[in-house]
Amino acid sequence: MWRPLLRTTVYWSAMREEDTPQELPEADAAWFAELADSAVENPDRAIQPAEEPQTDPGGVTYLPPLTRERPVRTPIIPRWVMIGAAATVAAVVVIVGIALILASVRQVTVPDVSGVAVAEARTRLEAVGLVAEITERRFSSELEGTVLAQTPAKGSSLNKGDSVNLVVSAGSEDFPMPDVIGQDVTAATKALEDKGLVVSVETLVSDAASDTVLASTPAPGAQVRTGDRVVLQVAAPTAPGVVLQPYDLTGVAVTVDAAPPAGGSTDISLEVARRLGALLEASGASVTMLRTSADTATTEADRATRAAEATSTLAIGFGLSSSPAPGRVIQSPTQGSAQAIASSALLASAVTSELAAAAPPTSAAASAADPVLSASRVTWVRILLGSQAAREDQTLFTDPNWADKVARAVYSAIGKTYGVVQQP
Repeated sequence: MWRPLLRTTVYWSAMREEDTPQELPEADAAWFAELADSAVENPDRAIQPAEEPQTDPGGVTYLPPLTRERPVRTPIIPRWVMIGAAATVAAVVVIVGIALILASVRQVTVPDVSGVAVAEARTRLEAVGLVAEITERRFSSELEGTVLAQTPAKGSSLNKGDSVNLVVSAGSEDFPMPDVIGQDVTAATKALEDKGLVVSVETLVSDAASDTVLASTPAPGAQVRTGDRVVLQVAAPTAPGVVLQPYDLTGVAVTVDAAPPAGGSTDISLEVARRLGALLEASGASVTMLRTSADTATTEADRATRAAEATSTLAIGFGLSSSPAPGRVIQSPTQGSAQAIASSALLASAVTSELAAAAPPTSAAASAADPVLSASRVTWVRILLGSQAAREDQTLFTDPNWADKVARAVYSAIGKTYGVVQQP
């Protein structure tokens, strides 16, 4: 409807100056038609002549080329918003990158400081930028000031400036052996381990309730220290002969001597003596120890004086041999009253038999020279536990289980000679 009108309007606007209607040439008509169609289809984007039509002196009109003027559109998202968003994203990427780089630079690996002195532990930790924090001190067989544990463990990752918690040894503590006889083995073990003792358990034939502690080695009240190994004899319903057979030694008095080691050797004599003393006391015997770990007067004269003052049924001694040959040697007297010599030989035979099975090789040898045990003027036997020069024996001396075997063998020999078998 509007196209003819617009075409007419355009037509008349292009008329010559005479203002007289006349037909345009074919090319001119096409020009006006395109101009009119553009105005009808899209008025806001209509084709516009580049300039006004020109007429030459001869009356010929020249039509200019047509151009399309596109309107300026307002963008949906303002340009400044897009620039700001891009800048924000770039800033976030930079910040995250810097944070990751700084984090990787601050992260360090925790070194291993367990088992070293606390001063050395501090040095190692400070070298990587960490701080040592002592959170606990506990009694231990380790030297005072030794690091027992660390948190976090070695190999963990921490930031520089973080703390590593250390548990440090407070050294060993001497204290009386707690009395756990009659307690359940689980409760007794926990009580002893809380004191820093190392507990092992042996079963005994008994009519007591199963898992009841019957005796301990060392005996209750004996001086022990943190890290010492203790043995609990526990009731168990097992057949005789499978476990240590208990004896009733009520009324038997035993003097026990442990000769001090020479040259700082392992004090295996005292270890066996303490274990034997506990077994004897648990069976009702009274025990006199001529030397303890707390004694300072340990010469032969000192111990002989104590032996002479003790009222005993028999005396048992432990020591080490200077012979290069390994093995146990059982000594008994060849001088004194005939009764003492005979009873000592009988006891020596029983000890030799038990030790031959528990700690071979074992042999018997008579001896007249024992200033300490001879002073007791009773039946006596000294057991040389092994050679200080033999490597095989030196290895055995460091094994607590071997010390237990020897003590139990001697206990069995005394029980068979002087005791009464306890019936379940």
